[in-house]
Amino acid sequence: MNQYTAWMVDLKGSREYALSDRSDIQNHITDVCGALNRIFAPSLLHEVAFSAGDELQGLFRSPAAAYCCARLFRMLLWPAQVRSGLGMGSWDIRMTDAGTTAQDGQAYHRARAAIARAGEQDECPALFHSDSENDVYINFAMDTAIRLCEHMTGGQNELMLLTELAYPVCVTDVMDLERLPELAEVLARRSRYGYYARGRKRNLFEAFVKPPGIVTPVYADADMPGLYIAAGKLRGMPTALSQLAGVSRQSMEKTLKTANIYSARNAAIIALRLLQKAERREK
Repeated sequence: MNQYTAWMVDLKGSREYALSDRSDIQNHITDVCGALNRIFAPSLLHEVAFSAGDELQGLFRSPAAAYCCARLFRMLLWPAQVRSGLGMGSWDIRMTDAGTTAQDGQAYHRARAAIARAGEQDECPALFHSDSENDVYINFAMDTAIRLCEHMTGGQNELMLLTELAYPVCVTDVMDLERLPELAEVLARRSRYGYYARGRKRNLFEAFVKPPGIVTPVYADADMPGLYIAAGKLRGMPTALSQLAGVSRQSMEKTLKTANIYSARNAAIIALRLLQKAERREK
């Protein structure tokens, strides 16, 4: 039986935001989703779109593709916090001329169960559910990648995003990498929203004459010999990023380490490898 992955995500504590902030966040979400839907077109079956209130959902060909999109979405919305549910299973009700909210099946039911549990009692704010005993290991890796980034400053978050634009962690054939630089344009524009401009002296992405055009993907499904995962850090990365950001190589290297960016990327690679194993077991 073919397996698909539904992704559901919503804004945590949305009612606690001032009305103007909530509007700013939702407008930024609209910008982000437009870019992500174009970037993930090779692996999307139904585009990510608002389903009700602050909730969005989409349908992907694989759990790895859904996780790649969810991971970028979380970074792009910072400091706003979200919770996500990813469900892998069958796609039983297919409405050809309707959006993702009209579809149904195991994948959607499991995503709904996962998002209902996500964030409860300080649990992982992103959960994967395939009704397998191995889900717990996948969720631990996903949680580790998030926890390593949860105390980032605004500048560190921008650096993490810059790293993903130039050296995206992904798997083969899930993204249109030529469109990835569109995210830099979205990030450059987000300063027009008061919520994202507040307290920020500088928007790193506004300084670009053009977005980073040289993309070197880090494929989690590539062969990685050895006793541990370290592919999140590539040779020459600090130098290239320092040139894009307009800072010294030493400063860039220090920030990459203190912000746990290398470790968070390595944890994401582990999560992706486990998700691909889960998919292969179901085929």
